[in-house]
Amino acid sequence: MPNVFHSPALREALGLPASPTPIDARADGETMSQPEARLGSAIRRACIERAAFGFKIHGGPTMMAGLPDLIMCYRGQFIGMEIKMPEGKVSVIQKRRIREIRDAGGRAYVVRSVSAAMRVLDAVDKSLDAHRPGDSESA
Repeated sequence: MPNVFHSPALREALGLPASPTPIDARADGETMSQPEARLGSAIRRACIERAAFGFKIHGGPTMMAGLPDLIMCYRGQFIGMEIKMPEGKVSVIQKRRIREIRDAGGRAYVVRSVSAAMRVLDAVDKSLDAHRPGDSESA
């Protein structure tokens, strides 16, 4: 089997079909679209600006399938974000992982824009701020 990561020039010289670069390759054999990758980067940056800790999951042969693209910790809450373009479809395994995260007490969402990701953080803020001591009028 040829190395799928040969340079484009070498692949052409060998008569091999074009192939994704390593950065675009995914464990399931698909490639991440550049627009989706750019959206994921923009979402991650926006979340970090709001004091979230987050990182991108890069799939591989030893990685559990279907994990959300971004893993975040915001105000002590675990958040998984599956990044999709507006027309993107969520796979069955991705839906299962989202359900498993929620069943374990975490938060997991499919987000299709930076504003949708910010709404996730807003919901965390609203949920946590509603339960702060001293906020009730009956105190």
